[in-house]
Amino acid sequence: MESLEITKWRKIEAIDGRERFPDLKPFFSGSLGCTLSHINALRTSQNTNAVATLVCEDDAEFLLSREELDQIIGEFLSNSKLDVLALYGRARGGAHRISPNLRIAAGIVGRVCYAVKPHMVDTLIARFENGTTSLEEGKRRGKGDLMWQGLQYRKYFFATPTRAAVINSAGYSDIEGRDLGPR
Repeated sequence: MESLEITKWRKIEAIDGRERFPDLKPFFSGSLGCTLSHINALRTSQNTNAVATLVCEDDAEFLLSREELDQIIGEFLSNSKLDVLALYGRARGGAHRISPNLRIAAGIVGRVCYAVKPHMVDTLIARFENGTTSLEEGKRRGKGDLMWQGLQYRKYFFATPTRAAVINSAGYSDIEGRDLGPR
């Protein structure tokens, strides 16, 4: 955030899924910790006057300049039909370019960094909460990025930048239980 000169931000302490759910396999406890951390981050944005909330995991690495990021987010905010902007994410269900900087996408995998408009916060929280039960039961379909995919195929519009904006930096993944390269 400092390198982008973003001064108004707040760090939300992550939930250690392995500590909180020691009886689950690491994949599921790590996924639960990640999902619960996203829920907490979204809850902090409730009852604010923000025009959008940017949620970024601590290993998000921005590939764009501040000016490019401002342009993409500005375009997202000015389009009343768009609900979520996935700055990181691979669209596995197709995409359609709607401007030089944005496309509507479906099947987005990954929640490393995204902007959400206020009207979507409760919807995302509810969707992520629904997935926690499946994760506790050892079912992969409860992962957060799978839970928000259902929203992308129905009545909500998720956008992604037309060029890469954010990647995961290399490091240890609690979900995978191993070091991963940049992705």
